[in-house]
Amino acid sequence: LTVIERDPRLSAFLATNLPSRVRVLTADALTVRLPAARHFAGNLPFRGATEILLRLLGSGMEAGVFLVQEEVADRLAASAGSREYGRLTVRFALEGRFSPGRQVPSSAFYPPPRVRGRVLVWEREHPTLPRPLEGCLEKLLAGAFAHRRKMLGGTLPGVLRAWGGSPRERPERLLAQANWPEDWPRRRAEEIPPEAYRSLAERLAEAPGPSG
Repeated sequence: LTVIERDPRLSAFLATNLPSRVRVLTADALTVRLPAARHFAGNLPFRGATEILLRLLGSGMEAGVFLVQEEVADRLAASAGSREYGRLTVRFALEGRFSPGRQVPSSAFYPPPRVRGRVLVWEREHPTLPRPLEGCLEKLLAGAFAHRRKMLGGTLPGVLRAWGGSPRERPERLLAQANWPEDWPRRRAEEIPPEAYRSLAERLAEAPGPSG
């Protein structure tokens, strides 16, 4: 068992009070070399929690239990069509599933924050995304969710044309090849399921990269 704690005082306390078989590292979870593990648990800082979770996802995390800010938990466990559904929801959903657990009141922390926490359980259901596909997916999601209130018909074609200066009809052809719903121009980004974004990213991974 390896414990990572950034605060030197808490790290020293843990090293003194935990069994000798537990290795305690005084380090930042965002920069430290992660242990070769597949199961993780943590009380994550409310600032930086998503970045830490993305690192763990990239390391091949199979399962985990975390305490995060309630708003973050709502986004990560959201369903397509909900207000909380966004880029992070799609990214994690393509590899597994977050299930929200019990709510933790602000009074459980010291000093108490202004927001509540929530337990979040992660289970992997699909293999880690290949790096080239992950890069295309990130750029696609950034463009699709950049204007959440607008219909995709007015925003997505411009994002797709950036892949190599494609002709005007190419975005529609790419979307048809990716089996997107025919009414996608009248939908918003949060109404498209994760699998559709992956299918489109796979087509884009075969095309020239975004210009500029």
